Amino acid sequence: MKNCIFKNIYIKSKNITLTAVVLAAVCVMCITSVMAVRAAGRIRMQEHIAGELVRFHVRANSDTCEDQTLKLKVRDAVIDYLAPLLAGSESVEQSKRIIAGNTGNIITVAQTVVADSGMNYKVNAYFTTEHFPTRNYGDITLPSGIYDAYRIDIGSAGGHNWWCVLYPPLCFEDETHAVMSEDTEEYLKDELTPKEYELITTGKLQSDSGFLNFLTDIWNKNIDWE
Repeated sequence: MKNCIFKNIYIKSKNITLTAVVLAAVCVMCITSVMAVRAAGRIRMQEHIAGELVRFHVRANSDTCEDQTLKLKVRDAVIDYLAPLLAGSESVEQSKRIIAGNTGNIITVAQTVVADSGMNYKVNAYFTTEHFPTRNYGDITLPSGIYDAYRIDIGSAGGHNWWCVLYPPLCFEDETHAVMSEDTEEYLKDELTPKEYELITTGKLQSDSGFLNFLTDIWNKNIDWE
């Protein structure tokens, strides 16, 4: 009798182990698939977000205090020059045309700041495509990825750089406490999908906790732990 009981316990234990292994494998495959789909979705969202922005990139000559201070002066002067020109822009493409058409003037503005600071660095300005890390601009968090940017190089451009967004306007002196304007908020809501807007305003998307709970329910229902 005892042998039968032990045999039944052994068989039941073996079945539970096998079931657990199978379910674990299924869960791993499902979670891996979900993560892959989410990663691909984030890449597509980042690419679409990038297509609705014009980023601004200023590189200092070096990391000396003087060169870093000069970088910020050039930043301020160029933003002050471009702000009224871009105020009436209604699209990214229009903004790019305005900026490109004023590159000569932008270089002159920046070069004047350099000269007034007693430096003789050459300034270069141009559009480029670059990889940007995740970056906060006040209320906005832009995901890492490839973006079109208008770049200004001061001198050898070997120092730490400064980023912002020219269109829609997200350039702030104090990015920690900055708040985007109502016009910028309206533009982003119009041009981005709800999920993309959620991503840049919260820095994350709603989790797949519901799906994971579903897998947990399957696990618990299919294994008799008693």
